[in-house]
Amino acid sequence: MDLSKMNLSQSIAKQLLVGCLVFGQAGILLAQKSPADVRVLAENDRAAIAAAMPTALQTQAIKPRKLLVMSRSMGYYHKSTPMGNAFFEQVQSKYHGYTFDFSDSQEDYSADKLQQYDALIFNNCTGLEKNITDPAIRQGIIDFVQQGGGLMIIHGAADAGSHGWAAYNDMIGFRFAGHPWGAGQVHCCINEDTEHPLTEDFEATFRIKDELYVSSDPFFSRDKVRVLLSVNLSDVETASKLKQEGQRKRQRSDQDYTVSHVREFGQGRVFYTTFGHNDSVYKETRVLTHYLGGLQYVSGDLEAEDLPIPLYDRLQAFKGPLFFEAKLKLFAMARHARTAEEKQQLTDLCSRLIRNEQATDASRQAAIEALSLVATPASFETVAGVLHETALAHPALMFLSQHADADTFMQLSKQAWSSLNEQSRIKVIQAMGARGAAFADPLMTFAAQGPDTQRIAAIRALGHCATQAQVDGLLGLTNAPGIAEARAIALIDIANRLAPTNAYPIYQRCINNHTDTPLRAAALVGLVRLNPATGEPLVLQYLSDDNAAMRQAAIAASHYVNSEALTVAMGALAVEVSEWDAICLIQTLARRGDAQVLPVLEQLIANPATQLEAIDMLGAVDGVSQVAVLSELLSDANPDVAKAAEGALIDLRAKGADEAIAQQLLQGASNQQMALLKVADGRRTAVLAAVSATLLHSDDAAVANAALKVVVLSGTIAELETLCALALEQPKNFRIGSGIAKLCGRLHDDAAVASILIDSAQRATPEGKVGFIKILRKFPSTVSETYLLSQLESGSPELQLAVVPALAEFDSDASKQALLHLCKNGRTAAIKDAAFNGYAQLLKNDQRLAPSVKLSALSGLLQVARTDDQRIVILDTLAGVPDPLVETLAAAYLKDSNGDVAEAAASAISGSLELLSKADWTFSSNFNDSAKEHQKMIDLDSTTRWTSKAMMSNSDPMWIVVDLGYEQAVKSVTLDTTGSAGDFPRTYELYVSKQSNEFGAPVATGTGTALTVINCDAFGRYVKIVQTAKQGPYWSIHALKINGRPSRAKK
Repeated sequence: MDLSKMNLSQSIAKQLLVGCLVFGQAGILLAQKSPADVRVLAENDRAAIAAAMPTALQTQAIKPRKLLVMSRSMGYYHKSTPMGNAFFEQVQSKYHGYTFDFSDSQEDYSADKLQQYDALIFNNCTGLEKNITDPAIRQGIIDFVQQGGGLMIIHGAADAGSHGWAAYNDMIGFRFAGHPWGAGQVHCCINEDTEHPLTEDFEATFRIKDELYVSSDPFFSRDKVRVLLSVNLSDVETASKLKQEGQRKRQRSDQDYTVSHVREFGQGRVFYTTFGHNDSVYKETRVLTHYLGGLQYVSGDLEAEDLPIPLYDRLQAFKGPLFFEAKLKLFAMARHARTAEEKQQLTDLCSRLIRNEQATDASRQAAIEALSLVATPASFETVAGVLHETALAHPALMFLSQHADADTFMQLSKQAWSSLNEQSRIKVIQAMGARGAAFADPLMTFAAQGPDTQRIAAIRALGHCATQAQVDGLLGLTNAPGIAEARAIALIDIANRLAPTNAYPIYQRCINNHTDTPLRAAALVGLVRLNPATGEPLVLQYLSDDNAAMRQAAIAASHYVNSEALTVAMGALAVEVSEWDAICLIQTLARRGDAQVLPVLEQLIANPATQLEAIDMLGAVDGVSQVAVLSELLSDANPDVAKAAEGALIDLRAKGADEAIAQQLLQGASNQQMALLKVADGRRTAVLAAVSATLLHSDDAAVANAALKVVVLSGTIAELETLCALALEQPKNFRIGSGIAKLCGRLHDDAAVASILIDSAQRATPEGKVGFIKILRKFPSTVSETYLLSQLESGSPELQLAVVPALAEFDSDASKQALLHLCKNGRTAAIKDAAFNGYAQLLKNDQRLAPSVKLSALSGLLQVARTDDQRIVILDTLAGVPDPLVETLAAAYLKDSNGDVAEAAASAISGSLELLSKADWTFSSNFNDSAKEHQKMIDLDSTTRWTSKAMMSNSDPMWIVVDLGYEQAVKSVTLDTTGSAGDFPRTYELYVSKQSNEFGAPVATGTGTALTVINCDAFGRYVKIVQTAKQGPYWSIHALKINGRPSRAKK
């Protein structure tokens, strides 16, 4: 029987028949599934599960147990689902006491029918709530577990409940929120209790290749469940998956990710595990032992600890994720404690932990940090009591520096200060600074004595909290390295915080401190900012100071003084000082904005020492009066000056600048017009394009050409009309024709462009008309097509030859018919050839036509072809038609005497093969076997690649297997490594098979290149590419393509 020809009902019947054979043991029910859901396991898969089964049960069943299994997916279908069912079959056949019924019908889960079962198993049934829709049945399942039944959840069954069944998620302690740990990768997990009967086969930390889930809140919490296995975030590679793009939103606030857990639910028992996506986990004894233990637990036969570990016990344990999650929970409690009762509850918990000397140091430190968020006077005594403990001295002092008064802190800190390291002392000092003026005097104590690092930290902290009372003390500190700089910053910070009347004397004292230049410079800026009127004389004074730092401070301070007199003085000074100071002065005064800025800059232009910088700054000054000055400088004998003037005009952003430049452009001599046209080219505005268009008729050819460039780059529809009119006057001017084509390409109004071109063509000479039609072809519209078709009827052969390629741009029946007519009846051979090309192009680009329609049209055209060139055009077009009959049609030309025709026929046959759909592809490889890396071969991004991550020269044969998803004809395989040209396979073997584990003889062998194309004639589902040579660097593939013919049954 040809199963591919069965109708849907026959197909389902066939699948049910196969299912009955597969699940044909006594007591097993099989519900109808959609065709895509049924997978028949191979015998080798069943054998692998049987081989991995535990030798014996941990304990015998107390009584015969009966369990009901659901495995229907209403969401994503896991191909491993039948592996789970096969495991339950093995349990039934290998061990005594357990029988299983399999049903996907919600009617079999009604309350009365559930009474015959000890436990339920939901095996990878995603979208469970879409299968169990009856509210009464849903409640019956909850009641069944709550009243003493068991429930086992495998992998995808946690991806359920999101559409209105929250009670289910609350019961299992989980709701799927994503899987940052993918199925194709290996992840690290923690066994949180190696002596627990469900996890004793796992090591304390272990790795596993499977897909691990994240639960959304509030369903998973360690306060509800007993976690057995969890994700190990201390493993760098595993933790990095959470930080990848698109995964950050899936991070839990408590950073706690369960892998397996158990819980009491009422009188019943629940076991959840995320394992079960990959087939491979069902072939691991440790996983099957885990499953079997969970099955016996939910059945009521295996006693196992299932109570949640209390928060206090998790905190004092300091055991991996137990402590990590508990610490985050503790801080969350502290942040959200609002009422007196909540704060007291947290205080009692933290105080108990701090006093518990048996708890770990990390646990007690966490308690002190959390207590700091809700500190009360009563908690001071608890924290002060551990100051003598070296490990707790730092968090304790941090606590006291944040909450105790200054006297209490100084008294208590004496006993613990010596035990702190340098970094801890600095942190405590910083915390003191954050407390404000009350800690200023204690900080002065630290600033005056001790190591320099401690003194500098204290001085900086004083900048945040000191008052005028501490200024004398700061000024009296010695000028040791680092001390002076910290003091200057602190004094200025203090002055900036004080009222002007109190700050002004501090600035004055700092300026008069001639031994501390950084302090004086900062004080000058602060004083002038505070009182610009008083500060103006100081700015003038220090602009000429011998000290460079004070000159720079005066330039910075000038920003606060709004005075035209200062602007003039700065300009006068700019010609006297060093080049660097002059640049700073000119840049500063250009931004002052008063009426004297422009005159001062114009004066500076006259001075060679300041000329270039002044010109550059003219472009930054608001207003347009400088346009005339800069325009004159465009013709300066000094090329640097002319270049600077050009740049200033281009950068000028003042309102009316374009109009002012346009006026200069119209009035200037030819040499100045050339320079201004370069400015217009740089500014690229419509105003300057319009003015430039008036110069297109200039007697100076250089000016006319420069104006044409501006018009082309910046012009509008109006300038296009001007250019077309000029083209009619000068039909032999190639530059104008080229300019029209470029300007048309810039404009976005296709209809207006086409209208202008048609109008111009109608008024042009025959030769000119051809030029306009060549441009018109790039702007297809109904009006354009109508005009072009009219020219076919009345035009000369030369005009027809121009029209034919243009019609190929119009995807319409009228153009196709016109071209087809010319293929047969063209007036010249050239017209016929052009018509063949155009008609073939239209067929090739028309995505609406079915392949059979294209094939029919091209077949008819091939019959009227009279030259080899015409036959080649048609055969090249056939290469893009995915139809088996192309091979029949092109085969007649494979032995043509003209080698080009024969080559085109061969290309038509190979090109007509379809690029097989990648939607169903999955991969495996013996090097770098990563699903994420494999996807880089088919992501259509030439910059990404799969690579072996191992040298071909040092490795055994490397292979990649592509599972196409179903059996197909395979005609060619292309390996594109051009992005890593040296990483191609030196020699290769290609296999195609219907079985994943039996490939037989290779269907092709050969040597590779940067672009390796492997031709073959094979049929199968699995494509295996083997790199066989022991030479070369990494093996890489940037793009993998497989051509062939999809099976008709699949289509």
